[in-house]
Parts: sequence; structure tokens; C-alpha cells
Amino acid sequence: MEREDGLQAWHQELLLEELYHLTGTTVPTLKDEDMPIMAKEKGGDFKLLSAGTHIAICNIVADMGLQPSGYGPKHKVYFRFETPDELTEFERDGKKQMGPMSIGTYFTVSLSKKASLREFLESWRGRQFSKEELNGFDLMNVLGVACQINVVHETADNGNTYANIKAIMPLPKGMQKPAPANPLMKYSPDEPKDYERLPEWLRKKIDEQISPTPEDKQSSSSTNSDFSDDDIPF
Repeated sequence: MEREDGLQAWHQELLLEELYHLTGTTVPTLKDEDMPIMAKEKGGDFKLLSAGTHIAICNIVADMGLQPSGYGPKHKVYFRFETPDELTEFERDGKKQMGPMSIGTYFTVSLSKKASLREFLESWRGRQFSKEELNGFDLMNVLGVACQINVVHETADNGNTYANIKAIMPLPKGMQKPAPANPLMKYSPDEPKDYERLPEWLRKKIDEQISPTPEDKQSSSSTNSDFSDDDIPF
């Protein structure tokens, strides 16, 4: 899915940090001219989530506050998904274990007509937002919700390859909803209790967010709607 802000250097750094977190290695110091995206096709052994369609569960929703972009500071939200249909080996407490692969994505917080976030959520739920919902939708509603995602691998001119969520949709009707293997975590200034459980790189981004102006504080991403329908995941 095309980002409204494009692949700016900050976005590329965020994606690389997510990959290093998931593979358990140390994040290198980045230089402006490096412009890394996700993982090098050569010279590294990082495992990307395979391309194609996956069953996935959203296990992190994090309000990142104001973050830099090519169009000035933008309010960002981060979603992370685990994929129970594709596992990887990792080490925890000195023991090797198997667990789901993960992939993350982030958006400018906006439900305007052309906003990427709105397109993403409406595709996920399989229905457009009502006028009432557009007055305020609680993004935390998607935490723990299962879906299908379409993942593609894209290679940049410099040889770096990254995995990206290109499409999202609800689970097929009748399919049993999978249970998450990882703890569900959410963070916002109003709900900070999971902050210490978030990945270190994500906490760093939150800590380094740009201080909002009075105008920024007037915008809100969390107002619950009263709409309810069993066929709609959120």
C-alpha cells in the first residue's frame, strides 16, 4: 500500500530496527547516506516473512505521537502482526523456541477520504466507515483482531530487500479465529501500562517524538463508535 509520506529515511530506519528486533541482533548505527530499508539480499541471513497471503493477528497497537516526515511532523500509529501460519526459531532465556513470524506497518493518523489508514482499515473490516464512525474511531479496537494480509518483497536499486504489507482483508467467513501466541500490547498517552513491554526500538521512537503544538493536541484518534455487527471484525 502506497504511503502518503513516501519511504523517507526515518521510515526506512524504523523498518530496519523492527527487523533487527525480530531477529534478535543489534541495531547498527545508521548514516544518512546508508538509507537502509529492511534487509540486504546479500551479505546477511535475516529471515523475511515470505511473500504471499498469510493469516495474521494484530498484537501491537502503539501511538507513536508526532514523528518527522517529508511533509513535516505527522501523528503516527504502529501496528504489528504475528503470522501463525509461518514460524521461525528464536532464542529466549537461553533456550531455542519456535514462534510466529512478525511484520509491522505504520500510518499517519487520519481518516480523511484519501488517507492510507482509512483505506487499510476499511479493507480490513470489509466495510466502509459510517459518518458516525468517521467522527472518531478507537484504533485500539483492532488489537487482537485476526485478518489476512498480502505480503510482497520489494528490492531497491541499492540491493536492499524489504517485506511490506500490500493488502489486508477480513478472515474468510466460517474460518476459526486463531489465538495470538504473543501478549497483546497497546500504548497511548491515555493507556501507558504496556509501555515497558514494548520493543526497545519502539519505546525509543515514542520517547523521541516531537512535542505537539496546541493545534496538534486538538486532533484525536480515539473515540469509540456505537456500531456493532458480528460480521465486521471491529
